[in-house]
Amino acid sequence: MHLLKDKVAVVTLAIFLGGFAVLYLSGVTSIGHLIDNLMAGYFLAWGLYVFLSEESRAEVRNRFLLTTAMLAMTLLSFEFWGATGLVDYRKVFRSYYPASTLQSPGYEYDPELLWVREPHTRMAGVFDRGNIAGFFCLPPQKSRTFDVRYDRNGFRNSTDLMSADIALVGDSYVEAPILEEPHTFAAYLSRLQGGTVANLGMSGYGPQQELFVLERFALPLHPKTVVWVFFEGNDLQDLQTYTETSASLGPQPPVLVRLWFRSLTRNLLATLVNYQRRCVSGQAVEDHRGLFIDRRGSEIPLYFMPGEVLSAKDAPKIEQAVKILARASQVTLQQGIRHVVVFAPTKYRVHKDLPNVKSPKVFDHWVTDDFPEQLEMLLARAAPHVEFLDLTPAFRDEAAQGILTFFEDDTHWNAEGHRIAAQALHRLLSSERSAAR
Repeated sequence: MHLLKDKVAVVTLAIFLGGFAVLYLSGVTSIGHLIDNLMAGYFLAWGLYVFLSEESRAEVRNRFLLTTAMLAMTLLSFEFWGATGLVDYRKVFRSYYPASTLQSPGYEYDPELLWVREPHTRMAGVFDRGNIAGFFCLPPQKSRTFDVRYDRNGFRNSTDLMSADIALVGDSYVEAPILEEPHTFAAYLSRLQGGTVANLGMSGYGPQQELFVLERFALPLHPKTVVWVFFEGNDLQDLQTYTETSASLGPQPPVLVRLWFRSLTRNLLATLVNYQRRCVSGQAVEDHRGLFIDRRGSEIPLYFMPGEVLSAKDAPKIEQAVKILARASQVTLQQGIRHVVVFAPTKYRVHKDLPNVKSPKVFDHWVTDDFPEQLEMLLARAAPHVEFLDLTPAFRDEAAQGILTFFEDDTHWNAEGHRIAAQALHRLLSSERSAAR
């Protein structure tokens, strides 16, 4: 009888360990998935204890209730610190998951924009690894220091502006959070134009958010010109991301959303999710690495991010983006403001088929489309008031002369790229206004 009991115990232990193995090996795809696994693991552990313990069922039940209550009370005490503002657990864990900026310290929830920077934020640090390097697990590159200040509205302006001659609207290409102030698009343009340029770019923003920025922050500055920088690399995807993120947050009171994103529970779970994630490496890195030959003849490794070309499924997103830009055109037209849409090309579009670029293998099956021309044509029909500037020719000309305009391991412009963009826009703004289409 004792032998039979031992066999049953062994079989039971094997079954439960198998359950734990399934949970572990299946991985986790989200915080919700991890919560499910942790809850399942917790109850599996207690189920195993019930089968193997010689204590009475009443004693096991009491221990379960007491243990669960103690764990809940401990968690609530830590959450209380976060709820009262004593601790922001985003700053403790710095677990940037998912690609939601709300997870990052220094941001607050906004019902329309989803996230905004805290007023008068200052960021200083060292940038030694770009987003492409992070994706491919590349080692840190040369270090670049930055010290960035933000205004009362959370935008990258060193002072609180009451008015501006030009308002720049866009995403990280406008904000430039890793460049020193003198080397940004806004700073170069301000010097060239001899006027005040408001930097209203925000990393991660897409067309929906940028329209809100135009209405809420650009128009009150009474600018003569609004410049909307459209980055082809992710602005179409950001349309969908904004819709999905808004839906996931639902009609919750803003205070609850803020508490959730800075809570211990979410940030601890996000850290665990990040820990089990693996970035892509191996042959994929080599397939996306090219060589750029600069004007001195030096060969510089140049990396390209996967997904830098459009597909047929992007057509509805293009239509949606044009509608948003047309809405912006109506708003600026009503107030007599000049409106310019600047097309920011991807790294791929700039360097494809240049004689001084040794292309990576992925270029063999990537195809250059006519998206800039298509976008300009659609805008001309939907919003004749809008002027259009495609930066592709200016960037390709400079790159062909051996001037590197992007960070080697990142999708963003370096200081030279910001200079070139500002010069191209300055030429347009200084010329006679384009004839109405």
